Amino acid sequence: MTERVTAPAAFAALHDIVSAGDEPAIYADRGVAKEPLSYSALKDFIAALDLRRFGIGRTDTLCTAMPNGPEAAVCFLAFTSQCVFAPLNPALTTTEIEFELHDLPAHTMVVMETANLAETRARELVVQCCERNGVPVLTLVPDLHVAGLFTLRGKTVPVPPTAAPTVPGDLALVLHTSGTTKKPKIVPLTHSNLAHGIQYVADTLRRSPHDVCLNVMPLFHIHGLVANVGVTLLSVQLMDKAGRRALLLGSAAGMVAAIGLLTLALTANGAWTSPLAVVAVVVYVMAFGIGMGPVPWLLPAELFAMDKCAKGSGIAASSNWMANFMVVQAFPTLSNYLGGFCFLPFALVLLFFLWFAHAHVPETRGKTLEQILAEISGPPQTHRGRRGVHSPYESPSLEPSWKPF
Repeated sequence: MTERVTAPAAFAALHDIVSAGDEPAIYADRGVAKEPLSYSALKDFIAALDLRRFGIGRTDTLCTAMPNGPEAAVCFLAFTSQCVFAPLNPALTTTEIEFELHDLPAHTMVVMETANLAETRARELVVQCCERNGVPVLTLVPDLHVAGLFTLRGKTVPVPPTAAPTVPGDLALVLHTSGTTKKPKIVPLTHSNLAHGIQYVADTLRRSPHDVCLNVMPLFHIHGLVANVGVTLLSVQLMDKAGRRALLLGSAAGMVAAIGLLTLALTANGAWTSPLAVVAVVVYVMAFGIGMGPVPWLLPAELFAMDKCAKGSGIAASSNWMANFMVVQAFPTLSNYLGGFCFLPFALVLLFFLWFAHAHVPETRGKTLEQILAEISGPPQTHRGRRGVHSPYESPSLEPSWKPF
């Protein structure tokens, strides 16, 4: 029987879900010659880290602006154990960085020492913004031998004799919404919120201690930490169980429902509109993740013969990205003219897709290309010719066996 991942029966903080043991917890990036970080070493590192020597307390907001990697994952677990953690996109503009610094507000910023030229330029921009706004900066120096471990460099202060204990209701993580239609809002998450959310995803994916998770999402976004990775991975199993067509239909229906909820949240008044907007966005992303996100990338490989697959898949991918470009270009105009109703045109497009998928998209699961093409074409029609009944594909003359309307 497969061993399941379970959260501790009682925990005070998010980092309490880290178990002890010599098994690898975090591996280095591919091509980086570092030892994996074990669970015990991770737990010991979190326990030994003391942010108080940098003047950071339990209720202070500590920001990071650093690239993805093992260090970013460890920061999430280590920093939330002692303060309020706010990971930022390292590619933000000057205006966006300064907005984050003031709105959170940021107590301290952590940037990573790196040899990558682009990452160094992004780090220098963050440092300059912090210096102009009086926000102290700490430099994270990755360990040379073990993945994820690091040291912090910066101005230190005398350490208070005692530290306030962490409780499940303490704030652990704060993130900003994207601010697509209105000013970005802060979304606060407690230790209890995060621990139970992670446990829910682990149960849904039936994770065991023997599984290895490859992270491909940004670790400054909640979906990179919890939702989008888990739901998208789950869709891989659902495609073979529920079928491609069913996932497309269910995904589109869920996205339409989410747009309806989001429109209501953006156009109504009341304290309930902000939580409803958050729920609508999560539902939309999850609905997209199980069908409209992954399935269109799989279908071309099942709908084209081998000699046409490369060209057909290329056209499909180009069309997909062109549609994305059109959405990006059109949305500011829709937002200016329609305000809170700006998402409704996309709901109309999804409704058209629902009809089209229901009427014309076949189920490809477990079928050969010949079976799929036969289902798309339907039974061949016959026509009366000069030599009797024949198929349109077997015309006995050079004249077409069909007549235009």
